[in-house]
Amino acid sequence: MRAFIGIPLLGPRDLPALLNRLKLNDMLRVEKAGNLHVTVLFFAELPEGKVERVGRAIEGIGIGRFRIRYGRISGFPDPGRSRVIILEIHSPELLDISHAILSGLNIIPDRKFVPHLTLARAKHPIAIKDLGIDAGMFDGMEEEAEKIVLFQSILGRTGAVHRPIREHQLM
Repeated sequence: MRAFIGIPLLGPRDLPALLNRLKLNDMLRVEKAGNLHVTVLFFAELPEGKVERVGRAIEGIGIGRFRIRYGRISGFPDPGRSRVIILEIHSPELLDISHAILSGLNIIPDRKFVPHLTLARAKHPIAIKDLGIDAGMFDGMEEEAEKIVLFQSILGRTGAVHRPIREHQLM
């Protein structure tokens, strides 16, 4: 199954208004506000038999609730030619969680972990400055991370549906 370990977030208070504004751009496929999360680890294919092991790795991280600080609106692979519109996230705890889970599963990552919320995907590369938004509008705002979840990601015509499989509350 297609799956990921993520931390569900609500996002800054004014984020739904921004998402609605981005929906007006027909070059973008905007994330649903209820799907916002930080992906800690993505599995293109997670065999059913490994779900229990991944669940134990999540439960064994030993980190309590923590604050997530939002940064600027940016893009991957580059803010000048973005295919993915993101909201940067700054939190040393996220790096600790990523390292603990990778270690617990004996996985060597193939790329650097860059904490972020995916806001939209562009059909063609687009410059963030051309979106007509204040890229720093959420810079410095915070939210508390409360849980880590193993989600199944089911692809559909209107985007992915994320179904929780295992949840671990941060204390």
